Amino acid sequence: MVMAILALTLGVIGFNVHKALREQRFKTETDLVVDYLRLAQNLMLIMNADVHVIFESAQNSQANLMRLKVEGNLDDKLLELVTDKEKPLHYIQLIEFHDENRTHHESNKIDVKFFSKGSVMSKGVMRLATHAQSNTSGTLERFIYLPGYPQPIVSTLTNSPDLTSKGKQNADFEIKLINATVQEIQEKRLAKSNSL
Repeated sequence: MVMAILALTLGVIGFNVHKALREQRFKTETDLVVDYLRLAQNLMLIMNADVHVIFESAQNSQANLMRLKVEGNLDDKLLELVTDKEKPLHYIQLIEFHDENRTHHESNKIDVKFFSKGSVMSKGVMRLATHAQSNTSGTLERFIYLPGYPQPIVSTLTNSPDLTSKGKQNADFEIKLINATVQEIQEKRLAKSNSL
């Protein structure tokens, strides 16, 4: 009886340790993806470099691959250590990203761009998950919002409407500002024509 209780307890502990280890490894790889995206944005802003973060499905392998590519020559030898080296992502099985600024998508390849000091950047929501199907039991997923302009890059647990509604709020503010400016110009023209 004591052995059965001990075996059951060890089984539960072993399962929980495996689950915690899987979650931690997924979180670590997600943080690595965020760090690569931040590095690309910083290289674009600080060094005026055109940078790609490329995700590919590896051939004959279970892992996805991620690499950083900088266009042109690099004067910094430290950057050469980071760029064009493939980093395997073993626990992120699914990477989805549909760039709203691009019409052509290559299968099995995602190219996130950071160009021209922020005037040309990829825009969209990147989904990282442990399984291809989100309804699979135990699927872990994180989302990274890329607004298409320089902004702090973070990962979130959900595809939060707060992130996408922020752009809508900015657009609404811009429309209100334009309307107020047009009205002010018309009032000044009317006042000027009345004074003549």
